[in-house]
Amino acid sequence: CSTAFQALPAGYQHWLVKFRAPTEHRDTGAIEYAYSVLAERAGVKMAASKLIEINSSAETERPFSAQRFDRN
Repeated sequence: CSTAFQALPAGYQHWLVKFRAPTEHRDTGAIEYAYSVLAERAGVKMAASKLIEINSSAETERPFSAQRFDRN
């Protein structure tokens, strides 16, 4: 999203979505999500995160996403 020339709508949030590389395990997103949940349970202040499910004809992709903590 390029915001250099326009105001963002009310409620807009910046999120980073990490797609796995072709050489990575198919559950890389789920593994990264599990790490973020474990870190939060251990007391580390974490940005909000979730898995996004993308269904395609080949297979279901589940990339990890995290809310940007460096953006307002």
